Amino acid sequence: MKLFLHYFLLLCQYLGLVFVTLCLISGLFKGDYGKLELIEFVGGGALFYLSRSFLSIIASR
Repeated sequence: MKLFLHYFLLLCQYLGLVFVTLCLISGLFKGDYGKLELIEFVGGGALFYLSRSFLSIIASR
């Protein structure tokens, strides 16, 4: 179970990184950020940092 949770949280980190990268690329091409890009950026950042903190908690046990 611990190994599955570890890999699931790594996947969440990668997804968060992908969301933030897509937001950055979309903003560079459009020249302006809309609501969707803002949601992607905040959601991706939150997903990345929350999964990183949970991963560090699991690794310390």
